[in-house]
Amino acid sequence: SNGFQYSSAWLNLFQKFHIALGISCDGPEQIHNQCRKTSFGAGSYKQIEENITVLQKLNIPVSLLCVIDSRQEQDVQVFFRWAADKKLPVKLNPLFYDNMSAEDFRKYFDFLREFLICYLQSEEDFPVEPVSGMFQAILANAPYSECSFSGNCGKHILCIDYNGCMSSCGRLSDFPGHAIPVVPGKAVETAGLLQTQMAKASSERMELLHCEKCRYFKFCHAGCSAYLNLNNAVHYCAAIRNFWDFMNGEALLLLKRRLLREREFLQNQLDDFRSMAGRG
Repeated sequence: SNGFQYSSAWLNLFQKFHIALGISCDGPEQIHNQCRKTSFGAGSYKQIEENITVLQKLNIPVSLLCVIDSRQEQDVQVFFRWAADKKLPVKLNPLFYDNMSAEDFRKYFDFLREFLICYLQSEEDFPVEPVSGMFQAILANAPYSECSFSGNCGKHILCIDYNGCMSSCGRLSDFPGHAIPVVPGKAVETAGLLQTQMAKASSERMELLHCEKCRYFKFCHAGCSAYLNLNNAVHYCAAIRNFWDFMNGEALLLLKRRLLREREFLQNQLDDFRSMAGRG
């Protein structure tokens, strides 16, 4: 949701069916308002912030969906501080478009890297995707299940847009050939066709990128179809490999240091509690 306006009927619906909302919010007010404007050309940040407060008071779960582009590249620490102050789950998505370059992909993963360094060096604690799931996969030595890297594009998520077209996800819905008009009574058949298309595209990428030789294949599964079907797969592959190198190296060391700090803090609390209990 763009988070801009909710009627009482929508709020009741969210509560009744325990619906969690992902709100599009791209960062601090001055960053968000550069692109997220109202129909009158004004910034939408303040209205969205007020509505998030309303949703929280109604115990409706909220997370922030942040599109990461050149607006946020200037000062990652400012963006991190903003996200930490919100104390909400955050998902950091790249702004993707046709004919993206290797530099575009590199900048997105550089942002993730710097954001994660800020996070691990802090004492803040809030979910950050996609990196939270990446850590879980690395530590468990298990496949990564987040949709972009699960290798199951079109199997678990489908999107129907305002034109009545079905696509494998919202990232693909605006691109010709990736959104198929749904014929009444043929939704299941349309979904099957999309799954076949995505499986074929994934297989072609694996062949092109020689995924069978890659140490990170089980974490990546040839990458996200939305990025790679529209752009140069090799560009994306180089950027994501470099990021997985970071996640399996420096990031793990930073995580270890953070966990040791947390253990020391908890140990001190436990010692204080035992001391007080002994005096009592």
